[in-house]
Amino acid sequence: MAQIWERSEELESEIQHFVDELEFDPRGITTAIVVKGSGQFQKTPFNQVFSIRNTDTANDKTIEGFLARHYNNPPGVEIRVGGVVRSNSDIVAELQTDPVAVAGMQLRADPLVLSSLSIGISTKTLWGASSSNLITPLAFRDSRDFDAGIVLVPSGFILNGKTGLDFVLPRGQTIDFVIFVRAVQSNDILLKEKMKREIGMGTRRTAPVRPAPVRPAIRPGASFGYEEE
Repeated sequence: MAQIWERSEELESEIQHFVDELEFDPRGITTAIVVKGSGQFQKTPFNQVFSIRNTDTANDKTIEGFLARHYNNPPGVEIRVGGVVRSNSDIVAELQTDPVAVAGMQLRADPLVLSSLSIGISTKTLWGASSSNLITPLAFRDSRDFDAGIVLVPSGFILNGKTGLDFVLPRGQTIDFVIFVRAVQSNDILLKEKMKREIGMGTRRTAPVRPAPVRPAIRPGASFGYEEE
């Protein structure tokens, strides 16, 4: 009985750790959005446009953790999702429930903004662990890019509420991030699958097998070997 209780506590702890980490499972991937041979991205129902605008015409804004829970929330900054004003916390809440794998981003902004833009892809946890990768969109421009205000960045990462974007948003400017989604996975599905796997490894309680009484000592009401609980 004690072993069953310890196993139950261990399972509960593992499930909680799983939820906290919000792991992404590639088994839930949707159709890949990169068209083979062309290097271009397809439009799918999962792609989304995240626009961020600096309404302050006098000061640049340092953005940290855009699309993540460590967003620094500077004043005078407006966020739109698909053209609708939303808060970064609303975005994070959905990404924590349904994380997505990003195949790449299309950046749209004033050519002068793009020419000097650097983007850090930063990940932070509530426990203080952090990491960051820096990309320069202009480095991905090639001879096929005829519009100086658009750059395609084939940088893959996972948006799950812990990973966001760091950059400087110039005064009075707007940057559109067109996120091309490679996969969407519901954590509810993953959690249920994990619980099923753990239960299948021996967390069920089975009825004990009791030895049959020695015959001929059979009395009225005596057990014949198995008792149902």
